[in-house]
Amino acid sequence: MRTRTSKGQSFSGIALIFALMVMASIKASAQVYTVAIFDPQGDGRDPALADAAQLSYRYEKQQDILWFRISLYGAPNEQAFGVNLAFDTGGDDAAKMNWWGANKAFKFDRLVTAWVTRGESGYQGTVGVGDAAGVQAKQFNNLLRNNLQIRVEGDAILIGVKRADITDKFKLKLIAAVGSNQQWNDDAPNAGAVTIDLAAERPQRRLTEIDVSRNNLAFPANYKTLADHQPPAIAKKGQGRQSLILIPGMYSDARSFAGFIARNQARYKFYLVTPPGLQGTPARAMPAPGTSFSELTWTRRLEQDILALIRREKLVNPVIVAERQPGSVAAMELALEHPDQIGGVILVGANLTQFFPSPKDPSRKNAVTLSERVKLVDEGWAVQWFKYVTPEIWLSCGSVGTAGL
Repeated sequence: MRTRTSKGQSFSGIALIFALMVMASIKASAQVYTVAIFDPQGDGRDPALADAAQLSYRYEKQQDILWFRISLYGAPNEQAFGVNLAFDTGGDDAAKMNWWGANKAFKFDRLVTAWVTRGESGYQGTVGVGDAAGVQAKQFNNLLRNNLQIRVEGDAILIGVKRADITDKFKLKLIAAVGSNQQWNDDAPNAGAVTIDLAAERPQRRLTEIDVSRNNLAFPANYKTLADHQPPAIAKKGQGRQSLILIPGMYSDARSFAGFIARNQARYKFYLVTPPGLQGTPARAMPAPGTSFSELTWTRRLEQDILALIRREKLVNPVIVAERQPGSVAAMELALEHPDQIGGVILVGANLTQFFPSPKDPSRKNAVTLSERVKLVDEGWAVQWFKYVTPEIWLSCGSVGTAGL
């Protein structure tokens, strides 16, 4: 039988989804970016230099400014760094050249460069826009100099540039690269290119936007959590002999079981348990800083709540009916760890662990290992996506954003 830790790792992404649903009501002044691509960790030339995690962008139409946000695995070196944005604006191939990093097949005709150090008046160094001819002559900002806005925010480097300084078009292809102010280190993407269409209508489904003004991984200052000694919301119904513990999931509420309960009042005794944090109920306290999502802290606490209910009510072999996460995970764990106290488990609409390829396998045929999965969630999806995604975006994507976690 697998150890408790390995099972937790298998479901590490579920903790993120749970946290998102709890934090759905938090609002702030929006700073919305469209995520263009995620980049694997550890694919740079030098592990000591910047390693790109995600490339996103936003377009401020009135000012005609394109903002590019390159987030990194780990904190940027705010004192010195290098960023390039290489664009294919759709012009003549004769006016393009191949990129010199890992993505050598990509051809570009415009290059935004910020190879900088931090001084008293801001960032300075090689800053501006060049064309292929200028780049080939080592004049990387031969078209425009010092025309960029450069900022570091958290784990991300932000570059602002007027669209008209790059092209008169609204559709273009690009790649991003990061490193030091002296050498290239990592491309995003490593092959192909990102295509952005600034004139396109905002899609209604499968949005890939983040709001970096949010933090779904922390409660607001005035949020009141459920005290550790307090049980979750539990409703008792029915007069039957067989006990059923019903646990609604993240995308529903107690009404999911309403019809079933109404039809079976005389057959079962129902205990309807709402996981803390869902459907407007107060959540448990946040795990300690640095806790891995693979620990499934809130789900483990829900398991304790269910066991306490069984013991308090002196239930004999109750059947747990769990709808989606986190109840489905808690129910399976309890059946494995306490088979003498659980009469059975029924899972409704549960999304179990799916195949996800190893980030170290270019063929994408070998499954991710448990340690890789945990690292991917803790250092990638958690801080690059779940921290910033809004409920609107989440619902527009369905479960696309977490498939395989």
